[in-house]
Amino acid sequence: MEKSMSVNHLLIATLFVFGLMNVLPAFAQVENKPLVIVESLDINSENLREKRHINVYLPDEYKLNRTKSFPVVYLLNSQTADDFSYVANWVKNAIKLRMISPIILVAIEDTKLLDFVGTSESEIDKANFRNLGRAELFRRFLNEELITEISLRYPRTEERVLVGDSWAGLFTLEVLLRTPENFQTYIVISPQLIWNDEYLTSKFPELWRPQNSKIKNLYLFDHGKLVMNSYLGRFLQMLADQKPKLLYWECTSFNEVHPLYQPMLLFALQKLFVIAPEKK
Repeated sequence: MEKSMSVNHLLIATLFVFGLMNVLPAFAQVENKPLVIVESLDINSENLREKRHINVYLPDEYKLNRTKSFPVVYLLNSQTADDFSYVANWVKNAIKLRMISPIILVAIEDTKLLDFVGTSESEIDKANFRNLGRAELFRRFLNEELITEISLRYPRTEERVLVGDSWAGLFTLEVLLRTPENFQTYIVISPQLIWNDEYLTSKFPELWRPQNSKIKNLYLFDHGKLVMNSYLGRFLQMLADQKPKLLYWECTSFNEVHPLYQPMLLFALQKLFVIAPEKK
């Protein structure tokens, strides 16, 4: 399958930034009151052997029709309720402006770096991190406990999206490789591909084993940090060379160092959740 790729092209980055500049005034016109989190819940995880606090944003459409199903987007980088409210406000306004169709947002509070990293053979990793290997337990928590709980609580479609930035981006790629059946789309922002001597880049062709005939979507973003570019660049070259089956992927790179997390997320969501034209 042909893949779409836009890496380190100044023109593409410039067009996207100018596009955002056109969008931001529209956001400013929308009332931006602090978001009241519709629901939050605690999960006593058997895998992690601790309680994890979950925040959930439900679109206004859910309040009007509690039997209607919505896609679910899982965020791995919302450390606090305030972080989550900020992201959810972006999504809420995007829905109101009809930039995307309604979705449910789910965020895990107080994620830790060690939630996202597995074992490593790198001596540098071993020297800098203790108690490695928690990522496998966190992946089980996500796949076996959190998804199940959300599915029981809310009417949802089968479409699930996983979003991760930096170390959570590394974890998101691991989920794509290890358990691809649980999410349809993966949004990855500047993943820490340096981990374990770039293990994911070297082992991706060997580990990529899609479980069914459904295509998976991978949207990659680069903050523009020069250190990241070299690792991500080698990962992208691997994808271009290997052409993994049943994987649609594309990458958008920025010359800006500022993370721009919310616009990157919104950019990907607009591709996924397109609003059907209104009937006249």
